[in-house]
Amino acid sequence: MLLSACAPAAAPAGGSGAAAAPAADQTFTLRFAYMVATHPESLHTIVANEFKAELERLTNGNIEVIIHPGGELGNEREYAEMLITGDIAFASMAPQGVIGFTSAIEFLDIPALFTSQDELIEFASTDIARARLDMLEDVGIVGLGITAVGPRMLVTVPDRPINSLDDMVGLRMRTLENPVHIEGMGLMGTLPTPLPWPEVFTSLQTGVIDGIETLFDTFIAQRIYEVAPNFALVPWYHMVYLLAGSQSAINALPERYQAYVWQAAEHATRVGNEFAVYYVENIGMVRVHEVGANVTSPDPQPFFNAMAPMLETHRTTIGEEVLEWLAERRS
Repeated sequence: MLLSACAPAAAPAGGSGAAAAPAADQTFTLRFAYMVATHPESLHTIVANEFKAELERLTNGNIEVIIHPGGELGNEREYAEMLITGDIAFASMAPQGVIGFTSAIEFLDIPALFTSQDELIEFASTDIARARLDMLEDVGIVGLGITAVGPRMLVTVPDRPINSLDDMVGLRMRTLENPVHIEGMGLMGTLPTPLPWPEVFTSLQTGVIDGIETLFDTFIAQRIYEVAPNFALVPWYHMVYLLAGSQSAINALPERYQAYVWQAAEHATRVGNEFAVYYVENIGMVRVHEVGANVTSPDPQPFFNAMAPMLETHRTTIGEEVLEWLAERRS
């Protein structure tokens, strides 16, 4: 089947050698899920809407994509299960959602692996990334693309600004309940403190924690600046989303429509990555200053150096080919 190819396939060209078009009345309804509420600046929303519009355009409306935002159909682990069974056709989700089923893209969750959005986006278009995404098919999931969500920065309470790595020592920093994130925070000298997100604002306010790591839009939307106004531009972790498809649902489509799925995915991830870069540079930075945050710009390299042992500890998970690519790009 077309979907087992190692790279997104182009739509078949016209002419006598082209695949026969699906019958004009052959229609399909496919479901696309993601966790957050619909919002024009949400990367999930942008990718889903762009994918839907492009696939419906390419198929002249013979495929209808129904979008289910805001966790309507469950959580991301449940999305992975539904992709495998074919109960949904597509999802935009964090890599953690599929880690329980395969370790193929677990490496994307390791802090300090990528040091810039440009580096991550460039890697996502390589044959190395494509080979790792193709491994998802072993469990019935199709890796249609990777989108760079943006850098998670370091945010702290009023009396603990971060101007250098030394300022991290002893900080009680909230992390995700994720072993590699806890490990990375510990290597920078902090006291990693996993907490559920609903407890974060109050914990900052009452001194239970000294800081968090977060995205630009979360810092603004959740009004974190009211209790933790120090915003250090240290991109310790570049967050990604996976544009995933159901192998069984895609394989049930006519061959030409399968090619259009890849074409729509390429379009959606490209638009998503362009927006992610634009957001950080032209929206996120502006808004952080507008709310009166104390923005500091420590040299990020000592922070990356502190976390460098993770690249060796998790060498098998990351893969030699990924590490060699990174080394060559940075040389």
